[in-house]
Amino acid sequence: MRCERRAKSSTGLARPDFFDWLEVGQQEVQQHQPDVVVVILGGNDGQALHTRQGRATVAWGKPDWQGEYRQRLTDFVTAISAPGRKIVWLELPATGRQRFEQKLTVIRDLQREVIAGRGDAVHLDTRPYFTDARGKALKQARVEGFRKPMRLRMTDGVHFTVAGGRYFANKVYPEVLGVLGLEHAAPEEQHTSRPAAAPVKPAMQALAPVAPEAPMKP
Repeated sequence: MRCERRAKSSTGLARPDFFDWLEVGQQEVQQHQPDVVVVILGGNDGQALHTRQGRATVAWGKPDWQGEYRQRLTDFVTAISAPGRKIVWLELPATGRQRFEQKLTVIRDLQREVIAGRGDAVHLDTRPYFTDARGKALKQARVEGFRKPMRLRMTDGVHFTVAGGRYFANKVYPEVLGVLGLEHAAPEEQHTSRPAAAPVKPAMQALAPVAPEAPMKP
């Protein structure tokens, strides 16, 4: 399995004048021709939507915002899709920051709605990964490769630590294998020889990190 990663801090679909994920997404899939595209973005999108030329079209919270953002999501997913290709859309993880969560709730709902309407895409609910039994944001957890429970988030409560990134990746990996029709080996089996009948070299593309709360504007 080969994975190509493309990420850009402080970006999303709201400000194509700053960084245009529609154009970049098309370029990436054309270059790498992935079998699976794994996407996580939107954490920075709770703001006014702009055109490529930098003109604000609708402010956050206005009635038209959701309709326009829904269309941007649809255009983006269409741009990175192809016959036979699967898209795994990762839900923005819970942060525990109340004001930020109010924005993320709107964005998560729209993303879930758009992905649910497609036969080639899977929306992955990440809440079980980052909330505890009481529904509170999970601050630390056992992570493969570390001897003790590790902090998952940086001090801003949004970005992942190195351990948190590994923790998240380990949760997502079996889901990606499932989309590809492959089984996830138990830890003691992961370094053994692959059976001759197993599929080879499914490629996947990873696009966009969770962006910070405060947008970086040009």
